[in-house]
Amino acid sequence: MKKIFTGDELVEYAKTIGSKEEFEHFLKCLLQDYKENQNEWENADLSRYLDGLAQFVIDMSSYYANLKEDINVNDTALSSNVKYNNGRINKLLL
Repeated sequence: MKKIFTGDELVEYAKTIGSKEEFEHFLKCLLQDYKENQNEWENADLSRYLDGLAQFVIDMSSYYANLKEDINVNDTALSSNVKYNNGRINKLLL
């Protein structure tokens, strides 16, 4: 069984994610961290979490520019996934 990271360890683990399996493990760790440390989360309910995620995506270009990382956010796996799933999501919402 893989180690479950929480707190600061989870933040450091997130920086190392390089595969689908590692991202799946990260999500499991994220859920465990939420269960153990919900009172420490700034966005402790789904509505606030999704709003925070949306704000991050809006500011993503500036975030990477401040880190001096040359990342085209339009070509990230996130944007590709959203483009791919957009039709399916729209069908679910209609």
